[in-house]
Amino acid sequence: MTDVSRRSLIGAGAAALAAGALGVGPPTVAHAADPSYTSAASLYRRSRFAVLRGRGFAISAGGARFRVRLTGVADLPEEAAGSETSFRLTFTSRSPGPEQGTYALRRDGFAKTSVFLVPDAGRRTYTAVVHSA
Repeated sequence: MTDVSRRSLIGAGAAALAAGALGVGPPTVAHAADPSYTSAASLYRRSRFAVLRGRGFAISAGGARFRVRLTGVADLPEEAAGSETSFRLTFTSRSPGPEQGTYALRRDGFAKTSVFLVPDAGRRTYTAVVHSA
């Protein structure tokens, strides 16, 4: 039988508090990236999106699908005007869409592309920033 003393319990508690104060926690497990996540630089070019302004797309993640329309391709502040690798995309939806997160952007004839979308308060307008320079 293991003998647990008051002193060993106090010592273990003090060690746990010290580790917590120093930001040392239990080991974390690295998670593999979603195999469907896209990162090819050729997918994130302004000209690829600009020709599709006004067109509809499906966004999907975790089995859920939503319809959005690409309504804007714009410059980023502090970046060269018309930059091919640094720009903002704006999408709109007729009904409230999903929360902020990474989604697969899909359209017939368009290679599936991962984007991180940030919604407005009503979740009808979404912004994605591409800054791949």
